[in-house]
Amino acid sequence: MIVACGGGTPCQPGNMELMNSRGLTIWLTTSPERIASRLSLPEQKAKRPLIASMDDSEILDYVKSHLAMREPHYSQAHITFDSTSLESIEEIDATARQLAHLLSSL
Repeated sequence: MIVACGGGTPCQPGNMELMNSRGLTIWLTTSPERIASRLSLPEQKAKRPLIASMDDSEILDYVKSHLAMREPHYSQAHITFDSTSLESIEEIDATARQLAHLLSSL
């Protein structure tokens, strides 16, 4: 089973310990700039009231500050995996193959 939690979930007291004790945890990393560009899409901003009125530079600052606060929690994951290349069907397919290969080698 794969469980994709929200970005703040690992930061709640005891959550990373619980997740790590129940299964394999994977931190999908990417740059703050990539995250900000994804969040700046109108359909993404519309889903997130906290950033809905921010301009692109404010979103980038928001992302950087939240990543800095969350990194100590995220870094407790069993595996860190670069998910930067998820912008096209081809990139998603290649990234999925890389992750499947990584997981099959465990």
